[in-house]
Amino acid sequence: MSGAVGATLTALEDNTRRGVVEALAKRRMSAGELASQLDVTPAFLTRHLRVLRDARIVRASLDASDQRRHVYELRPEALHELRDWADDVAAFWSRQLAAFAHHVEASSTSGSGRRVRGGRRARR
Repeated sequence: MSGAVGATLTALEDNTRRGVVEALAKRRMSAGELASQLDVTPAFLTRHLRVLRDARIVRASLDASDQRRHVYELRPEALHELRDWADDVAAFWSRQLAAFAHHVEASSTSGSGRRVRGGRRARR
């Protein structure tokens, strides 16, 4: 797992930070708008926004209409890296399960002996 994916997973382990990501998936918002939507104080949200910025999940820019206000938006690259990693893990397990199913199927159709404890065939 790359460091970026690990940082993304660590950042997203918190409910508040996942709420920020879900809110920003809909539209860009200021910290005040996010705090209001998540029903938390701006001071409480500041630490979470810093974690998300450090993990490169969100970015802040100055609002074009009010240069004193920062607006937050998602950085889709971080979530794409996470999705790619999850797809790789899912593909691995799909291959493993397919191989296991093939093994079980091959084992059940080969030979005519009864199976006994330890997987050895009983002699007739």
